[in-house]
Amino acid sequence: ADSQGLDPVAVCALLRSALPDALERLLDPWRAGLDRDVEARVAQMRAEGAKDEDIAKARSLDEAGLLMSRDKTIGICFWAKLLRDHELEGVFLKYRLHTSDFEEKAFTLVQKGCEKLNEELKTARDEAAAARQRLDEFVQNQQPAV
Repeated sequence: ADSQGLDPVAVCALLRSALPDALERLLDPWRAGLDRDVEARVAQMRAEGAKDEDIAKARSLDEAGLLMSRDKTIGICFWAKLLRDHELEGVFLKYRLHTSDFEEKAFTLVQKGCEKLNEELKTARDEAAAARQRLDEFVQNQQPAV
């Protein structure tokens, strides 16, 4: 993000319909440069005699750093997941960008809240339908016999 708090990746993601390949054009050179840096670091580690498990750990740490949000904030990956924007999620997966643990916890909380709300709405609809049926039966019993 820049000094104003604007995240160019989020901006490009949100403007996908107006600027269809802006996100990929932004991420392509970034990812290519990152991959070159990682491979250079791996080559240096190998040259220094690092063990395979150390190299794997270093790669894992590189990938863990590819979060789209600041610490304890919600970023664009979270919104893509929450809104089920599979196309945008696919773009993020392509570039190996992912949600943070904080975002995953937030997503789980929102999901559980939605499930609870759906259960409450179903209960309220069932109760309303039962009340409507009782009212209909009452009205029917109040009509004079012909």
